[in-house]
Amino acid sequence: MALQPMGNLQHYTLQRTDPPTTIELRDKFTSVLIYTKVRHKVPGAYAISIVEPDSGAVMAEMQAQSSASKEKAIVLHNPDLLVHLKETGGVVKGFEWSFGWEGEMYRWVRELPFSSNLECRCIRKPVRRSHLGILTIHFYNMDRYKVSDRKGLEIAAIASLMTFFDRIDDEGIDKKKTEGFRLGEESAGAAREEMEKLEKKEEEKRRRKEKKEENLTKKFLEKEGEVTVGTDAKIGTSPPGRNKRHSFFPIKQMTPDVSVSATSDPSSFISFQNPFARSSRLQIDEPPPLPPRDVAISAPPPTPPRRVSPSTLSNRTGPRLE
Repeated sequence: MALQPMGNLQHYTLQRTDPPTTIELRDKFTSVLIYTKVRHKVPGAYAISIVEPDSGAVMAEMQAQSSASKEKAIVLHNPDLLVHLKETGGVVKGFEWSFGWEGEMYRWVRELPFSSNLECRCIRKPVRRSHLGILTIHFYNMDRYKVSDRKGLEIAAIASLMTFFDRIDDEGIDKKKTEGFRLGEESAGAAREEMEKLEKKEEEKRRRKEKKEENLTKKFLEKEGEVTVGTDAKIGTSPPGRNKRHSFFPIKQMTPDVSVSATSDPSSFISFQNPFARSSRLQIDEPPPLPPRDVAISAPPPTPPRRVSPSTLSNRTGPRLE
């Protein structure tokens, strides 16, 4: 096998062959076969090999219970080395597989959340007490955008970055000051009592609000019943929709409440509050329907049918058939 030059980029094309379980990795520009993946037929297990095509030497092997196993073992040969591949994703992270190499962690992830492109990233461990990080200046990008004062842009970027560090430090100091009341049993008990008082106060406020809403709803129902009985007493029937409780709610309560609030989504500035969120807690007794009143209706006697004489029919104008 020809050794590949260690340049900046190396492109491989993946092609299926016969049988389809075999995949060939070829150089994109020269079409030279570099590696071959072979899947072995093992009953009740999953096993593959990465083979060097010229000599047929096995470069690596992988075995697991099945291809869907969350943990797989990769065995490298010449020299022998064991690499553990483990699925570290989930519902929140999505596709993510991790393995260790020379003390660093590498992860296979999707390039974008819903993309089919995969990339392997190195998750480097921070070195304690050595440095905060590494600041890299890409001067070739400055040349692309034709930046005339590159040193000025560099200093402006560094100054803005330093302000981020100071803000993080200040927030950490303020957090330590506010966490002092948590130390000790006495301070913890006092904080617990304060929380209980606040909860009782909020509960009492909620009950008063529910009581007020209940009284307003009862008054509206009584008023609605009086108006309905007065208009429908003429025919002695109950108003339509009497059994529908939601038809007696005032229109004012059906208007949604719109308020500005701070949410986790920076693009969301308006929150919708359901006005009927606590309507199920209201126990409203509807007034019983009034009995229909007997109304005497006088109707005129029926009119007998008119008798038409033949002379009247002959006097009518119209087409005649000869």
